Amino acid sequence: AGRVIQIDRMSTEVADVALGTTAATDALARAQAEAAQAREELAQIRRELAQQKDELAHSRQAAAELRVRLEAAVAESGDPEVGRVLKIIRKWTDYALNISESDLSDRCIVAVAGWLATNRTVTDLNLGKNKFGVEGARALAAALSQNSTLETLRLSQNQIGDEGACALAAALPKNSTLTQLLLGANQIGAEGAR
Repeated sequence: AGRVIQIDRMSTEVADVALGTTAATDALARAQAEAAQAREELAQIRRELAQQKDELAHSRQAAAELRVRLEAAVAESGDPEVGRVLKIIRKWTDYALNISESDLSDRCIVAVAGWLATNRTVTDLNLGKNKFGVEGARALAAALSQNSTLETLRLSQNQIGDEGACALAAALPKNSTLTQLLLGANQIGAEGAR
């Protein structure tokens, strides 16, 4: 009987060790799965950081290209007003360009529109409170039909009028990214509002 009890105890101990081994194996498998998930999340963060770094480098390159184009426009035209845009552009940030309240004429806006047509960085452009009209609006409309990154275009308080509003409206179907076009206080009547 003593031997049977001893064998039962050994069987119980072996079963306990087996249960403990199974639990440890399960815990190890869970830990390995969590570690693998953490490694994947870290890899994703690294990819996102690399992409942001690339986007920042691209936007810096775009700013440099813009300066070169505007300097070339000034050299060709000899127009001091376009030259002012060069000074203003130095305020440019990575994704937003604000050149509002700068007394920009149609000639300046034509230069900005030429750049905007090929720009792949700026998502928010503020040209509000300037003094351009139909010619500038037409140039911006042509740029919108080629641009594929701009999301917000702020043109309030200029002199766009009905003709300029119609030109911009005609360009909208060709642009898939613009979600906001602000045109308040632009002498737009019923014809331009259609």
